[in-house]
Amino acid sequence: MYKPIGFWSAVSMGIGAMVGAGIFALLGEASTISGSAVYLSFIIGGMIALFSRYSLGKLGARYPSAGGIVEYLTQAYGVGLFTGTQPRMQPHHQLPSKPRTAPEK
Repeated sequence: MYKPIGFWSAVSMGIGAMVGAGIFALLGEASTISGSAVYLSFIIGGMIALFSRYSLGKLGARYPSAGGIVEYLTQAYGVGLFTGTQPRMQPHHQLPSKPRTAPEK
């Protein structure tokens, strides 16, 4: 049973992906630091997110594919970008898991 994603479902998923749980964890600390001007940080952050989503929407309209950001980077830099940066970035992605998986002496 295939049910397409509607407008409000897509908006909810987008907000959930951008907001995440960090807003609940850091809201008290942010209000302690900035006081009553904490709403300004939400306005500024919302504007930054709006511009980011606008540019991704324009890219999606220009290069329609299921590849997402990978497709946009491939269009801009070519296929070699991913094969060239993978060996360089792989240790950085594995680094946080090394201490947890290393055997104890």
